[in-house]
Amino acid sequence: MESEEEAGMILIPERIVEVEWEDSFSRFGWQEESDLPRMPSLCRSLGYVYEDSERGMGVCESVSDRPPTAQEDHGYGHSTFIPRGAIRKVTELSRKRYSRVPAARQNRVG
Repeated sequence: MESEEEAGMILIPERIVEVEWEDSFSRFGWQEESDLPRMPSLCRSLGYVYEDSERGMGVCESVSDRPPTAQEDHGYGHSTFIPRGAIRKVTELSRKRYSRVPAARQNRVG
């Protein structure tokens, strides 16, 4: 249960990482056998960690100080969830802690 102090606050993940992971690689159309894909794509994603579990790691590129509403998209943006089995390497780029910041007022001017 959130305290009154925590109500209206947004949890900002401060653990920032680079994740190196393998993804499927495919080609469309007809090809010669020598041109068929034989290796996965090696990808890299940078972001704030919002989940790190047995299932995998979720990172998002952007975090807003305003919670999402029915009228506006805010909160967490451009997210990617990478299955644990696809992850090859995780490099920590920042501190491993969270901070709470006051949610922005809805009546901003400008």
